[in-house]
Amino acid sequence: MLADSLLVRRRPYVMFWWWTAVALAVWSPVRFAMDDLVASATGRERLWWAGCVREDGRAAGWRHTAEGIAGGLGAGLLLIAPVLLVILIVAVRRHGEDRPEAHVRAARAAVLVLAAAEALLLVRERVAPSALDPACVERFAPPDLGSAGIAFTWLVSAPAAVLIAAGAATLARPARALTATAAALVLPLAGVTVVEWLPELRHVLTGPELTAEGTPRYVLVGSSGPRRNWSDSGSELHVLDLATGKPVGQVDLPGEEYGEYTSAARAREPGEYIAAATVSVGGNDDEGGSEASEVFRITLDARGRPRVGEKVSPALAGAVTSLDVSPSGRVGYARVATNAVGTSFPFLGVVGRSPDWPSQGAHKVQWAGDRTLLSLSEGQWEGPVVNGGLKPERGWVPALDVERREITRHPLGAPPEAGLLARLPGGRTIVADARDGRPRLVVHDGPTAIGTLFVPARGRILSMALDRAGTHLLVGQDNQSDPNKHPTEWDHELHRVDLRPLAGVPTPPQSSFRDLNPPRRLVWHGMHPVATIAW
Repeated sequence: MLADSLLVRRRPYVMFWWWTAVALAVWSPVRFAMDDLVASATGRERLWWAGCVREDGRAAGWRHTAEGIAGGLGAGLLLIAPVLLVILIVAVRRHGEDRPEAHVRAARAAVLVLAAAEALLLVRERVAPSALDPACVERFAPPDLGSAGIAFTWLVSAPAAVLIAAGAATLARPARALTATAAALVLPLAGVTVVEWLPELRHVLTGPELTAEGTPRYVLVGSSGPRRNWSDSGSELHVLDLATGKPVGQVDLPGEEYGEYTSAARAREPGEYIAAATVSVGGNDDEGGSEASEVFRITLDARGRPRVGEKVSPALAGAVTSLDVSPSGRVGYARVATNAVGTSFPFLGVVGRSPDWPSQGAHKVQWAGDRTLLSLSEGQWEGPVVNGGLKPERGWVPALDVERREITRHPLGAPPEAGLLARLPGGRTIVADARDGRPRLVVHDGPTAIGTLFVPARGRILSMALDRAGTHLLVGQDNQSDPNKHPTEWDHELHRVDLRPLAGVPTPPQSSFRDLNPPRRLVWHGMHPVATIAW
């Protein structure tokens, strides 16, 4: 009896931790009840995210049923947890307060119930995750504390207090009790932290995930662009996994007031992109409102999941049809504004520099260095050239000189069809060519054609994009022959072309359109046109 009394005195705070667990278990329902009272009195939502849930994103069918069952059971267990803890405390005090194994058994039962409640709530969220409006979340969400927030939540939770009570009751020596308690608290936190940060740590150390060829695994593809029929009207922006050929997910619009994404481009840093979204200014069209565009930053994590970030441009009148980022980070764009009578006015511009410059047409833009923004959709000036000592066979494209703030003519060895141009390391270019009525991609060294890179089996070439190293090319192909028919799964394709063998191909003395036959493979096919590629 004396030994038992001494054992109890060595653990004077055991019951204190049990009652602390009760208080922490009671706190959650009490807090929600208080929030309900405040919400009723003020007319505000109880939780910050309740007002951000999109109605079109709520679960339906079996997911709705599973969500209700898992959520109800989880909430019920959390409500009865304080009563269960009080029952366990009474049992321990009556039948074995001085018996360590009694505390262990009670702690096992308590942690099992509390863990089951949290697991059910987690299942509810996984089965039917809440679809939140990104703009609303960015405005009202509290700061994300990451691992620090998880650690604090765990330390002030009922399971943590139960573990401390069991550890203090089991080990007589204070040092051993302290070590065991610290391990019980720290090890779960370390596990959660590793699980949370492992993908991000890999992203920091190795950058975005790569394919077997060493290129970015994920690419942004959009169906925006020159519209020919109803199937082109859904200007959505998706993330495509090049390793599997399957979409990872759709990029959400910045908010409910935004209509669609009309253009996207790769930014300077790996995994970062920019995209232009349309927004109604001054009400909808029936109320006399007008359309504008705003450019946002988009990031992809190591798993290809997109996140819409901050706005990088003011509202630009009209629709942005093309974006490109210069080596120093300047954002160039082409836009088309329409007046009240339906007349369109194209402009070229650079974010942060005003005013914009009127142009003959606005479809695609591309930087040539850091101060010259090319407009690749306008007419070419060809024929005898006397300015600058350039060769007569070279063509011209309109360009915006950012420093001089004027429209100039920029020499281009081979004018591209529909504005499709890609610049390779070393100065060679890939241009779309349809001079004989057959669409194809041709490699040029200045004005001299080296050979044909890509010829679609049918249809036309809609888009293309290089990876950052210039070793691979993605080509969007449109096979839809009848615009009035519903598109099929093979009406649109995305091909990948390996450009590395081109390094050993010399430039011929005269232009040649022979087939270079580089390695290529089909990455994706579907019903939506690939009019925008940001890789």
